[in-house]
Amino acid sequence: MAVLVIAGAAASSDLAAAEYFVARSGNDGGDGLSEKTAFATVAKGVAALKPGDTLTILPGMYFESVSARISGKPEAPITIRAKRPGTALLRGDVDAPGFRRVDGLRYTYVAEFKPRVEGVAERSTMRMYEPTLSVAEVEQGLATFHQDEQAGRLYVHTSDSGNPDWHALSISVTNGFGLLLTPPAGSQTVHDVVI
Repeated sequence: MAVLVIAGAAASSDLAAAEYFVARSGNDGGDGLSEKTAFATVAKGVAALKPGDTLTILPGMYFESVSARISGKPEAPITIRAKRPGTALLRGDVDAPGFRRVDGLRYTYVAEFKPRVEGVAERSTMRMYEPTLSVAEVEQGLATFHQDEQAGRLYVHTSDSGNPDWHALSISVTNGFGLLLTPPAGSQTVHDVVI
């Protein structure tokens, strides 16, 4: 599960550059050029960036995985920053849905959940659950999970065999990254990007 706290950063450029904004209340159909017309997703904001541009992310939690091919220039770096340092959180996970106990089992709970699960975290104990191959294995092991992808169900057994609602579970639904920057075509590295 990937979590990235976006720190504030400052960069200046004498070149004509744009500043884009992202807000939880934004709209990806907007131009992103002001807080009032902010984009809704970090992915949309990052996709708009050119050398010299700045992306300012307003406070909030953003549940998404962002992958982009970008680089700045030495004289025109790209800046990605929080409006206020430490207030924008890019999360590669989602809060768990409501669970119910599985009929006939003592410790296993199930929830309807269709997206592919990369991992399950118990935020109350900061513990990661171990994946298993079957519901029977979930019943036997503490802090375990199994996903039946065909049925769209997620089975869990908490660290204390209690109700999952007591543990603030989060489910990773990305491939292990929150923000992945790769070099654009013709370049071997990402460079001149300030986060």
